[in-house]
Amino acid sequence: MHKIIISLTTISSRLSHIHLVIESLLSQDFPPDAYEVRLHLSEQPYLLDEGCPMITNDLSRLQEENPEQFFVKFVENIGSYRKIIPVLDEVYKQSPTEFCNTLIVTADDDTAYPPWWLWQLYENYLKHRCVIGFRGRVMGFEKEKLISYKKWSRKITDNPSSFNVPTGKDGVLYSPLYLHPKVRDINEAQKSAPKADDLWLKAHTLLAGVPSFVINDTLNQEFPSVTGQEPEVSLYRTFNEFGGNDDALANIENYLKATRGTSFRELCIPSQMNTTHLCKEIANILGGVS
Repeated sequence: MHKIIISLTTISSRLSHIHLVIESLLSQDFPPDAYEVRLHLSEQPYLLDEGCPMITNDLSRLQEENPEQFFVKFVENIGSYRKIIPVLDEVYKQSPTEFCNTLIVTADDDTAYPPWWLWQLYENYLKHRCVIGFRGRVMGFEKEKLISYKKWSRKITDNPSSFNVPTGKDGVLYSPLYLHPKVRDINEAQKSAPKADDLWLKAHTLLAGVPSFVINDTLNQEFPSVTGQEPEVSLYRTFNEFGGNDDALANIENYLKATRGTSFRELCIPSQMNTTHLCKEIANILGGVS
């Protein structure tokens, strides 16, 4: 069985309730020795986060009760990218065998995950061998140009598909092999999509030539929020509700054209996908070649 790392982050205003999310993640109907949960926090402020200089008593209790399965890690505050970049940086230091045997599942800090959640993600990964998300949208185009994010279809009709874009709230499973190595360029990520990590990650799964499978084929189905959360304190409502996702898409599109000579539309066409160069890049990194 693969080694699975469930990774998430939170901000200061949600720290007092994050233990409820962690408890749901630690209560999965999944072999306890086959997965671990990592919470990434930062002392310094960034965007909505005023910083978390220390952990709560509830988090300390969970660490004591689950010393081999739950870990709190203090990292540089790079916003929502904390739930993926630190883990990828660590995985890239592993042996090729360990690298290929690791799966990363991103989770949000405002969701109560049902006990069957991880099994469904993993079983669908074994079946489809691609990025697996519980919820998502379909990237939309008109005359080969991206349309506004708000107009993207919520109904998944082709599954798996390169056009499917998993959204992070209910969880997304990645193999490190499914993300182009340049996904770890945090400077470019924060420049292009500082508040839209899902879109940055999608671009780099496309660069890796990997489609996405969405378990729930409509956004009308979702897991409940954790009691006490404040939905208005969210990246989406604060930054993305008024077109922030469209700004990020335009920035990422420019990034793709400047660095790879391609676009979202071209990457979504299967015939355009060529992973040979990607495999060489990953092999060089794992082999210590710059």
